[in-house]
Amino acid sequence: MIEPVDFRHANIIVELGCGTGVITRALLNRMKPETQLWAFEINNEMLNFLKKIQDKRLHLIHDDALNFPHYLQKARIQKVDYFISSLPLAIFSTEQQRQLFQNIQQYLSRQGAYVQFQYSLLSLKHIKAFFPSVRTYFTPLNLPPAVIYVAYKRRVCIKRVPSLLSDQHHKKR
Repeated sequence: MIEPVDFRHANIIVELGCGTGVITRALLNRMKPETQLWAFEINNEMLNFLKKIQDKRLHLIHDDALNFPHYLQKARIQKVDYFISSLPLAIFSTEQQRQLFQNIQQYLSRQGAYVQFQYSLLSLKHIKAFFPSVRTYFTPLNLPPAVIYVAYKRRVCIKRVPSLLSDQHHKKR
């Protein structure tokens, strides 16, 4: 999930749907000391796990991820380098997805990326409507197998992100 992030140039990262904080901790472990991580989680039980993380770079927000623009505006953040999302898009209405993608597209820096973890390809066409360059990576070792979308505001040429693929997949190529 975090492989597409260029931590050398990331100053603002937004995580949407943090769960128990596995990805949150991985991001914090690789971030520069001055990088900020804005983490949005609506679930109270998950929030209790996240509150155990003590890091001054972490801005933990207990709210619906769709409301992230309000918090970024309040903090005077105009651009985000990376959006990392584990939001279950399949349960979002078409309008909620449109709102989410439109807001991410608006805040995403030109050199940044939107990384989305999902269990199906159902949201791919909606993401492609807002981002000119979208790559999909399958993670067959995940149970159940999942897909990771990496979307960019600009057209990019990406060969692949090897660590997102299983060793078995590499051998078949």
